[in-house]
Amino acid sequence: MGMTTAGDGLSWRMVCLLASSAAHLGFQATVHAVVYPALADTPTAQWAAAHAAHSRRIAPLVGVVYAPLVASTVAVARRDGAAAAWAAAGHSGAVITTLMAAAPTHRALAGGRSDGLLVWLRRVDAARVLCAAAGFVGSVRAARAAGGKSA
Repeated sequence: MGMTTAGDGLSWRMVCLLASSAAHLGFQATVHAVVYPALADTPTAQWAAAHAAHSRRIAPLVGVVYAPLVASTVAVARRDGAAAAWAAAGHSGAVITTLMAAAPTHRALAGGRSDGLLVWLRRVDAARVLCAAAGFVGSVRAARAAGGKSA
């Protein structure tokens, strides 16, 4: 019924977890270091158009990054719960922070530029980067625990 392991003995679930964790960390770091500073530099007169364009452009990327991240984290956690605990904790923290803090802040910013909200968004995003990093480290640890020493 198909291969259950990648070439080095890692399950496909684990390979997907590693890949999606790396993609997630790269995505969050890029948003934090490049995207949000550029958005914050937008003058008030151009804010509405710039924020709307940002929201339109980033929404599909969020789906592309988060869907496989959540799916692979759940798949590995169901099988290797203890080994994947750190990965699940980090990824869950990022998803929850996005839903509970980043998304509502973006909704508020859609109504107009606010330096206070931008500072809050950067702090929330720093937490998401830390969660993504914890999830990635947890994914590597889970892969090693599963026997893939080359991960």
